[in-house]
Amino acid sequence: MRVVLAAAVLLCATAAFADPPAPGVDWSSRVIRVKGSGAPDTVKSMNVAVARINAERAAKVDAYRNAIEQLKGVQVKSGSAAGQLLDDDATRASVESIVRGAKVVDTKYFEDGGVDVFLELPLDGALSEALEKPQATKAVPAAGKAEFTGLVVDASGLGVTPAIAPRLLDDKGADVFGSAFVKDESRKAHGPAAYQKGLEAARKDTRAGKNPLLIKAVKAQGSDLVISAADAGKLRDPKGNAAFLADGNVVIVTD
Repeated sequence: MRVVLAAAVLLCATAAFADPPAPGVDWSSRVIRVKGSGAPDTVKSMNVAVARINAERAAKVDAYRNAIEQLKGVQVKSGSAAGQLLDDDATRASVESIVRGAKVVDTKYFEDGGVDVFLELPLDGALSEALEKPQATKAVPAAGKAEFTGLVVDASGLGVTPAIAPRLLDDKGADVFGSAFVKDESRKAHGPAAYQKGLEAARKDTRAGKNPLLIKAVKAQGSDLVISAADAGKLRDPKGNAAFLADGNVVIVTD
């Protein structure tokens, strides 16, 4: 019995000291990760359990505040950062409510009574809906022989800025792909596109599938990517070879 208890204690200690993912925006997973800290209560006579609860509550409030600050710098679409949209009172109230529902992925307690809380907030779903104000879904050609399973856009070396709702444009500036091309359920579940560092990681992304179409972006315009007329034609294929766009099966390669 003592051996079992000792093993359990060791496992708990190992889990407690495991480092959570670093705070910041993870565009591969499309989540914001933040940490909040609650200082130990200075009232010595307070019950230890109550003091810890207060420190944990303060840590969550700090984490919510940090999430809003982190979110301000996130590009929603090219030329439009979330910080600008949060100037609208209704949008800010909606976003703050969503942030307060962020998932607690780790909590660390310290000997001095302080607490660190780590939150994870998905960029997609309720948050993107509140920020982007999605438009009506545009038509994508119905599935044909399904030659391709997804799209990998190589934007390495172009300095593209990741965004919640990136777009692909043709050489004349017309939309080829964006969040409006993605079905509601897919957009809410995982957004219109993922970002991966390097071509190998992009090919392994589940959105790419077993046989992705690979194209090279010509240039970046903020968060938007311009592709060649030939590649734009492939994505507008009336035979339905690009029907994967409706599911948001798009991966953008960054440096």
